[in-house]
Amino acid sequence: ANQGWRTWYEELKAFKLKTGHCRVPRAHSKRGLAKWVTAQRNQYRLMMENKPSLMTVGRAEALDDIGFEWAVLNKTWKKQYDDLNKSENLTDVFPSEQSVVVKNMKRNSANLRWIARYEELKEFRARTGHCRVPRTYTGNKVLAEWVRTQRKYYKLFMDNVPSLMTPERVQALDDIDFEWMVREDT
Repeated sequence: ANQGWRTWYEELKAFKLKTGHCRVPRAHSKRGLAKWVTAQRNQYRLMMENKPSLMTVGRAEALDDIGFEWAVLNKTWKKQYDDLNKSENLTDVFPSEQSVVVKNMKRNSANLRWIARYEELKEFRARTGHCRVPRTYTGNKVLAEWVRTQRKYYKLFMDNVPSLMTPERVQALDDIDFEWMVREDT
């Protein structure tokens, strides 16, 4: 099953190289690729709902890395998204005491995904009083992996090794009392 997934993933990467995006139309000459892309979105939704799914965190991250869009956007939403990317003021979209930090981040799809996970972490903190999402947390497996990854990137960042951690992200996480070192990481 993993080899089949990897084959379609490589097909999608080739499609993106040719077109500049991962939105495979239903009428694409390789109809199987369009069906596979739809299946990935469905499997991701199931995973996010904690239902049985073939999607894994690793697969989701691999798709994220090539700019996969998890939701097919209608034209109105796409226009609003484009307007947001042009805007200098994100406080209407992310109203919080952290919006000054958030709005200083370069607005691209990777940062928007990071911000979405950050907002999920803030919701988790509001419910639990802390940011220590257990590695085995079934309420949101993607968030659990994301938190673990932030700690890994932070260690690299502090060692001056290139990573996806930035000073702005460190500040945003510090602002919500994120714990960089927890027992499971030692």
